[in-house]
Amino acid sequence: MAAQRTTFAKIQRERARQAKQEAKRAAKLGQEPVRNDEDRSPSDRKADFLLRGNGSLNPDQLLEAVELLTAQHAAGILDDDEVEEIRQDVIRRAS
Repeated sequence: MAAQRTTFAKIQRERARQAKQEAKRAAKLGQEPVRNDEDRSPSDRKADFLLRGNGSLNPDQLLEAVELLTAQHAAGILDDDEVEEIRQDVIRRAS
C-alpha cells in the first residue's frame, strides 16, 4: 500500500507555524524576521523593484522611485549612504 501524502492545508499550517517560530526567535535576538516573498504585500514588491530592481525605468516609474526613496529616508528606514547608493542606481536604470 502506498504512503498517504500530506495535504496542502497541512503543509501550509506547518509553514505558518515555522514562520511564527522564526519570528519569535528573531524578536528574542533583537533581529528583524526574515520574510518570504509570499508574505510581502504587492506594494512592498513594487517598491523593491523600483528602488532595487534590475529593469529599466520609464519616466513615471522614475518619479515614483524618487518619491519612495524620499519617503523611506524621511521615515528613517534608509540612511544617507543607502539613499545615495540607491539614487545612483535608479538614475542609471532610468537612462
